[in-house]
Amino acid sequence: MDANGPNLFAARVWQQPLVPAGPGQAPEAAPAPPIPPLPFVYFGRLMQDGQTVAFVGQGTRTLLLRAGDELPPYRVLDISATGMTFLHTALDHKQRLNFGTAN
Repeated sequence: MDANGPNLFAARVWQQPLVPAGPGQAPEAAPAPPIPPLPFVYFGRLMQDGQTVAFVGQGTRTLLLRAGDELPPYRVLDISATGMTFLHTALDHKQRLNFGTAN
């Protein structure tokens, strides 16, 4: 602070410093980002031309999805009678949306 008040334009460091490692050790890596929950709600499914089509909701939209469809950052890997598997492509993490037993 100077006579005119705090310096509002002073450089700031917002990044946490790395924890120093002991001799012969690598510094600690930052924790992996959390995996967000799937933003989809299951509505139903049907067979069309020998392929399963799933009806899912995403916010106010209703989507018809097949295996291989892309919804960045998600890709539909497979759809079965009990659920569907998504790949979060940015995090390379598989997530499952189970359909339940009412089908």
